[in-house]
This record gives sequence, structure tokens and C-alpha cells, in this order.
Amino acid sequence: FILEELPPGIKGVLMAAVAAAAMSAISSILNSLTTVVTSDFYNRLTGRTAAVSTARWLTFGIGLACTISALYVDRLGNILVAATKMQN
Repeated sequence: FILEELPPGIKGVLMAAVAAAAMSAISSILNSLTTVVTSDFYNRLTGRTAAVSTARWLTFGIGLACTISALYVDRLGNILVAATKMQN
């Protein structure tokens, strides 16, 4: 529908809105994961409070790990095959 019926300007605005929503969701997920890792693991294992720079590096590391795993998931096939490969 978007490619066929809408005028070119509206297509661009709509696609930008979809991209912004996706980036917002990914940002929220990465920040939540970083908060969990710093509060549950880093603070307990090191005995000190994590600095902002530590949280930023953890966010970068988690994002990199998610990107690499997303590139690898394509090789696993469908979800049933992937679950079987992970269990065996």
C-alpha cells in the first residue's frame, strides 16, 4: 500500500517514522540490558558503582554482540532447527 498509493513525500515521512520507531525500541532495549548488567553483575562482582563510561562501553559491547548474533542467526535456518541445534 505504501509504495503504490501514497505520494512520494508522504512515503519518505512514513519510512522515516518507521525507522525512528525501530531505533527508539532498540535504544530502550540496549539501555535496559545495560542497566541490568551493571546493577546485577558489575556492581556485585566489583563492589563499586559503575561509572557512565562503563555503562557506555557495556552498551557498545551488548550492541556489538547482538549485531554479530543477528548476522549469525541467518545460518541457523528456521526457529525449530535453531532450537534443535542449540540443544544438541
